[in-house]
Amino acid sequence: MADEITIQFAVTGQPDAVRTYWRSEPPNFLNENGYRMVDESYDSLVFSRTNRLAGIVSWGMSKTTARLAINFRVDGTFTKITVTGQAPERAREQIAEYAASCGGGHDPRMTRFLLARGYAV
Repeated sequence: MADEITIQFAVTGQPDAVRTYWRSEPPNFLNENGYRMVDESYDSLVFSRTNRLAGIVSWGMSKTTARLAINFRVDGTFTKITVTGQAPERAREQIAEYAASCGGGHDPRMTRFLLARGYAV
């Protein structure tokens, strides 16, 4: 799907502290795009936004929901953050910019693909 995103990047701090901070002060790319926290677990937060679409096919108004699951894992003295889900183009750009400001992001599925084929990553 064109609006899908999976990106992983690292930030300074331990997962519990980073997750607690993101729960209380979500990054701008979430707030600016209408995402609100709807669920959490010991190692993740889930944000959701609802879009209203008007269309001929639906003969009126319909709603779509986009979710982003954000996972926080320890990686030495850093926290590895993985963002997976649906986001409009502007939100995907902002997430990539945020990851770049943290030293860069990548799609973890590609890393596994390359490692499985013997490439050094």
